[in-house]
Amino acid sequence: MRKQFLTVLIIILGLQGYSQTVFKKGYIINNSSKKIECLIKDLDWSNAPKKIEYKLNENANIKVGTLATIKEFGIAEEIKYIKFVGDIDRSTSNVNKMGYDKKPVFKEEQLFLKVLVEGKANLYEYQSGSLTRFFYKTDERSIEQLIYKKYKVGEYKFAENTRYMEQLWSNLKCSDISVLDINKLHYRKKQLINFFVSYNECHNSEYARYRKKRKQGLFNISIRPGINSSSLFLESKSNPIILPASRNVDFEKELSFRIGVELEYVLPFNNNKWSVLFEPTYRSYTPEMEFNYLINGGRILRTTTVKVDYTSIELPIGVRFYSFITDNSKLFFNVSYALEYVMSGSIESSNGYLPPVLDVETDGNLSLGIGYTFKNKFSAEFRYSASRDIVSEFSLWNSDFKNVSLILGYTIFNNKNKSKK
Repeated sequence: MRKQFLTVLIIILGLQGYSQTVFKKGYIINNSSKKIECLIKDLDWSNAPKKIEYKLNENANIKVGTLATIKEFGIAEEIKYIKFVGDIDRSTSNVNKMGYDKKPVFKEEQLFLKVLVEGKANLYEYQSGSLTRFFYKTDERSIEQLIYKKYKVGEYKFAENTRYMEQLWSNLKCSDISVLDINKLHYRKKQLINFFVSYNECHNSEYARYRKKRKQGLFNISIRPGINSSSLFLESKSNPIILPASRNVDFEKELSFRIGVELEYVLPFNNNKWSVLFEPTYRSYTPEMEFNYLINGGRILRTTTVKVDYTSIELPIGVRFYSFITDNSKLFFNVSYALEYVMSGSIESSNGYLPPVLDVETDGNLSLGIGYTFKNKFSAEFRYSASRDIVSEFSLWNSDFKNVSLILGYTIFNNKNKSKK
């Protein structure tokens, strides 16, 4: 199951790069300083991009812009990146790899910087994984990094190089900004944005603040009926010398009905491709099997009936990834972990073949699903659940309960009629 889980996870992460994303009106400026109006593929970048995809119109072929071919691009008043060639310090804040040197270690690189504030003084951001660096520019100074670095001063002691405060105090002076204001300024995006906005306002300078419109998460409620195909194998762990007869029981696959209510919250980032799920589900498995068996070395023939009564409420919690196909259709992939509330659970047999009653007790298990959604209203999913032991409380017995499901869905509530891609 672990291998299957990892396989699905790799597929999901791979599809993230290929799933359809909307092209938005924007522009690029090439190395000849020519501004070209175009449509840019909005990937809702959390890390600084190294390339972008764009096209000149809806029907044109997709082109790729890189640090080698463009020096600026933007989408409306939401996103703007500029090319920067200069020094950046990538010193780590990981305590296991942190050094004792207070000074930043600069290396010249070519990067796209996100423009946060643009006016008499500009603020930029570079982000790559856990690394975040801020840069600034004034009318008198070209772009340079605001310096902040953590470093060791002992085996378990750390200090901070906060030279960015000195840079700001020396180069962004204004009557409304005091030393105390600078000393309270943390190396955080929100605080630095507010500082640069205040500086531009203090100088009565026109400025632009680039930020994406805040998205709200989408909340969906869906009815999810379906069919389960389940099988159960019971195996005795008794010593064959003490109990010479085989005590194994193999129930063939049985179809049963399931009904669930899915609560889904679509996360407000990465163009609504990720969501978290909670799906309370009623399920029932009640097979009955009659067969003959021999005991005492095959000298006595008996008939037994084994009945299973296994009814429960599953409580799966999981994550879902959407891969957009068109405006109205998308694939999705689920990974979930389910706990279970057993409403009634017993395995009964006659003639001493099994203990008179085996109580059903279960642990949680993983499930993997793949499905399709149409118009954010209708869905179908195939789900595979890992096998589970449903008689785990009995030391002399093993069981292997397997289940696959075909699930249909109908969304009865959506707090937004159309999900943004």
